[in-house]
Amino acid sequence: MSSLLKQKKPLEVYNELTNKNDILSGPRNKDQIRNKKKNDKKKCNQTTGHIKNIADNIAQLEQLTLTDGSIVRSVIREQGKTPCIILYTDEQITDLKNICASGKTIVGIDKTFNLCDVHVTVLSYKQVSVIDPKTGDHPIFLGPMYLHDNSDFKTYATFFNHISTLLADVDTTHMVIGSDEEKSMVNAITHAFPTATHMLCTRHIRQNAKQKLVDDAVGKKDRDMLLNKIFGENGLTSANDTVCFDEISDEIEQETEKLSTKFHSYYTKKMKANIKSKVCDPKNSQNLDKNWTNNNSESLNHVLKVLIDWKTKPLLDFVQKNFLPSIDDFLLIQKRMELVTKEILVKYLTAFQSCSVEKIKHDYLQESNRKSEIVNLGVIPENPSTCKGTIQIMKYLNQYIPMYKDGQPFQLLCHGDQLSVERMLDAKLAMACSSSPSDQLAGLVPRPQNFHRRCILMQDSMNLLYSPSSLSEKGTLMQIRNQFHFNNVSKKVMDNVNHVVDFWNFITEALICLLACKYLEISSIDDVPDIPEKSKRLDELSSAIVDEVWPKIFMSSIADICYTDINGFLPERLAKELVWNSTANLSGLPGHNVALDLVNEFLNNDFKTNLKDSKGHYTETNVKRCSRLVGGIGNDLDMVFEDIVDKKIHQSKKKDVDNHKAIVKFLSLYSAEDLFTFQYDGRSFKGYENFHHRIQIKNKHKLKERLQKYSSQLDKEQSILN
Repeated sequence: MSSLLKQKKPLEVYNELTNKNDILSGPRNKDQIRNKKKNDKKKCNQTTGHIKNIADNIAQLEQLTLTDGSIVRSVIREQGKTPCIILYTDEQITDLKNICASGKTIVGIDKTFNLCDVHVTVLSYKQVSVIDPKTGDHPIFLGPMYLHDNSDFKTYATFFNHISTLLADVDTTHMVIGSDEEKSMVNAITHAFPTATHMLCTRHIRQNAKQKLVDDAVGKKDRDMLLNKIFGENGLTSANDTVCFDEISDEIEQETEKLSTKFHSYYTKKMKANIKSKVCDPKNSQNLDKNWTNNNSESLNHVLKVLIDWKTKPLLDFVQKNFLPSIDDFLLIQKRMELVTKEILVKYLTAFQSCSVEKIKHDYLQESNRKSEIVNLGVIPENPSTCKGTIQIMKYLNQYIPMYKDGQPFQLLCHGDQLSVERMLDAKLAMACSSSPSDQLAGLVPRPQNFHRRCILMQDSMNLLYSPSSLSEKGTLMQIRNQFHFNNVSKKVMDNVNHVVDFWNFITEALICLLACKYLEISSIDDVPDIPEKSKRLDELSSAIVDEVWPKIFMSSIADICYTDINGFLPERLAKELVWNSTANLSGLPGHNVALDLVNEFLNNDFKTNLKDSKGHYTETNVKRCSRLVGGIGNDLDMVFEDIVDKKIHQSKKKDVDNHKAIVKFLSLYSAEDLFTFQYDGRSFKGYENFHHRIQIKNKHKLKERLQKYSSQLDKEQSILN
């Protein structure tokens, strides 16, 4: 494809590949071709372009310092550190002197993590000489910027001392500078501007306080009460004088002493002093707005990210074709169903047993055929049903996350069922206001797993097609269940997953064989009719069988609400892993991949079995010993997974994979029932009075509202976690 894109336009390549290949091996859509061209161009720029790495960037920036009118004013080099760059214009310095130094507006300072290859610290202020007609307020202006890798006192001091020198000819006594609580930044600001007033962002103080309370397992009711006493309308941050401050502070200390000794210590030793000296005193002495926040700087950081297309765009800004199936998706499913039908026909019909069936190929076929290496990380003695327990579990897993040199985590998928994913998201939201990406659990990306998703899909099928009231109706699932003694099958899938899988496999294979015998005009799967071109006839037969049962699809009801798109919601690497890195191959053979959460289920069961020997004495030593036994001592890991997991996931203990005898019996019972013959007066079964064999959105407005709600929720989570 890459070679074709060098010679032709994406549309021409798409048409050529579509005509040459079938639906499985051809391009999925035109966007796939365009994205391929874009990625090829990006890789080419990375390997052959003029800008190869940070060193080349720095060299070019140093040349810009010699250019008149350049915003690059200084490049600071220091042994063992990445060079730092100071950017500003003469107009920005003039505004700092005329507007900011006199205290007419607060200078906000905020650091953005990884806006580019390094951190970017931005100064912002309001241009008080101008009114924005749209908002009726003074517009936010961008001040000097600082590009740096390290975030220590010396690095920050270099920047702030540079700015302080530029303001040496003006009085900065009335200047007000605001920032968050980052210690090295606060110390550098105080050092460079000793006479200026320094304020702290109350939103950051509140977030840090809330995180401390969450970490110490303070309940939500008590947590909200404390935060309201500190940051509420009549709270500590609103105190107008020292007497009022001390009175409210004494009440808070009494409450914290009862609820949490750790938070009490944090409040008395650090938080109280910061609020007094860097929130209340500046507010009262200079008549500043109470509860100042650094939103201006963070708004500018967001603007910068959007300008360089750094941040993934919100879901609601795209076309949401990935939330809903397209006609291409249905065609792909149809083709795959034909392949599965071929495999069943070759397996059971004697007439086609000499034929071969092509396997479904994908980009990672070779990798998925290799045997996976399973590593048991042990058992964590925490309760995953609580926020605190989930946080501790994720902190334990976080130690295995690789880190970049700049301290940012190399994000990895963290698999779990739907409920576990929700709990992990709640835990990440609770830790979102921590100071470091590691403490924010940013390296773990929750992902719902295949086994539980498969169970949900089977449950939907059972809800739709399995009706206990149809027991007396011949040919219904309930009647077949009793006829062939699938006694362990019940409507609730999670109570008997393996038995439900066996049941659906048998139903599918039996009905396909029944329909095939009807088309071939034979009475038994062992009959061998005269078929000249067996491979061609097999293709035609499998296609006809799928067409026979294919539902009527009302695409218009789906297309009406295709309005957003989650393409690009995750980085490209994670998006690929979301699709392909979700299984483990336990035997090293093709077609033996198992969902990762199912592997974990068997490890859990193994652990519980070992723990039973403790007879209720669940000491820490016993738990650790049993966790080491899981898949290890006493059980060879390969044998456990190959002989137990790899077999049990496909069928229950009592059932044989080969349903040949049962299918012969099935044909003898139902061949005369004309189950696939269309009847104009309809076929009526108890329990299926309102059943329609079609795919159609019943209430598109309700679905649209739900998708909008989920999209908005994902955007909010993304904005908080980023």
